Amino acid sequence: MDLIEKTKAFASNRPEALGVFCYGSGVFKQDSYLPSDTPQIDMLFVVKDMKKWHLENMKMNRKDYPLTGKLYIRFAPAKRLKGYNKVTYLSHIKENGSMFKYGVKEVDDFIDELNTWSTFFMAGRFQKPILPIKSTNELDEAINLNREAAFLIATLFCDEVTTKKEVLTKLCSLSYIGTIRMQIAENPRKVENIVNGNYLDLLKVYRNYRDYIFISEDGTVLIDREKQLNYITILPKCILDYFINHHISFNNIDSIRIGIIDFLKEHNKKEEALQILEGFATNGLYRSTLYIKKKLEKKFKTQ
Repeated sequence: MDLIEKTKAFASNRPEALGVFCYGSGVFKQDSYLPSDTPQIDMLFVVKDMKKWHLENMKMNRKDYPLTGKLYIRFAPAKRLKGYNKVTYLSHIKENGSMFKYGVKEVDDFIDELNTWSTFFMAGRFQKPILPIKSTNELDEAINLNREAAFLIATLFCDEVTTKKEVLTKLCSLSYIGTIRMQIAENPRKVENIVNGNYLDLLKVYRNYRDYIFISEDGTVLIDREKQLNYITILPKCILDYFINHHISFNNIDSIRIGIIDFLKEHNKKEEALQILEGFATNGLYRSTLYIKKKLEKKFKTQ
């Protein structure tokens, strides 16, 4: 059974979802991974009602849930269950010879996050290559808008004469800016490994360029800064609001860069820390600790 067949089978054994997506190193291999490395397959189920979906899934797949997770999901109010990032995670679920980790997020919350960056937790993951198992036009549109914003920001951080690889490296780094995991538990070459291992997939994702980008015959990327600044207003609402609230000029490249860095640091650090804490409730102490342990082992293995 190949990867696509495994993920489709896994999804078919769970309640109905509007969207099912796979992502991460278990799907798109990163540079430096050995053939013996078998990271979990990351999946996201986009559903109408998170609590209802989990309660139904508990009847179908009790093994997905630790005891604490079963109790928490059953008795926690829907708003509390969603948590700050409005996504729940369950990990270390063995099925069809592979290990899975999956998130569940309601469709309205997912679309809002990708369109506005009200949170950045899933938005950052969906800027990298994904494997769609099931989707809708509305979900695809939100994913594309999220990516367009990420590409604009990545090019804002590049010199006016740069390379495709540099643009993609800046882009893949956005979701790690200010995170605890990059300081403590992640491979320090994580972003470089993502780009090197997924270079062609990333080029396919970001092959449609705006008129502020010109690619020369030798592959050099030329950025027209004046034209580029005309696109600032397409950035997600929460970034634009951040600029306005912090009196950041929409025409000053240095101020824009500082504003974006500060915005992402604030979001990434808070969202990651809260997701770890909330994960203990749904995913249990043992599974959550095991996940962190694996990250630490990978980090020290590469040093």
